[in-house]
Amino acid sequence: MAKSAQSGRILVVDDEWNIRDVLSNILQAQGYEVDCAEDGEEGIAKIDENDYDIVITDLKMPKVSGMEVLRHLQSTSSSTLGIVATGYGSIESAVEALRTGAYDYITKPFHLDEIKSRIQKAREFQSLRTENQTLRRQLISSSKVDRLLGNSPS
Repeated sequence: MAKSAQSGRILVVDDEWNIRDVLSNILQAQGYEVDCAEDGEEGIAKIDENDYDIVITDLKMPKVSGMEVLRHLQSTSSSTLGIVATGYGSIESAVEALRTGAYDYITKPFHLDEIKSRIQKAREFQSLRTENQTLRRQLISSSKVDRLLGNSPS
């Protein structure tokens, strides 16, 4: 499925309906296309069905944990950034999440301005990464020599 041209597409994976609802409403007001999943199993299924720019996941959920969602995300979509939002934050879980491939880690309760700011920074990072990849491809293709030109007295 194509990504929204305006701001991007975000998946919110959280077993608390109020968190899903608040994040969905706030992010849609910011111009994002938002999908929600109520547990990690549903989140993984949505990741397999759609392209997302960002996946925001809780850590502790029934069926499948947020760490499993991150692992699946890393193995299937290297361009999608994962953000962990958890009410059970610890240094150990933060380190594990970042090692698993999370772009960012935030503890609940969070201020809405904080989550907006972190999502904006994630989108800026994605934009810079895409620009970097494009410039590398251009540099590689422009450095190939198709013909050799030169001057010689003969």
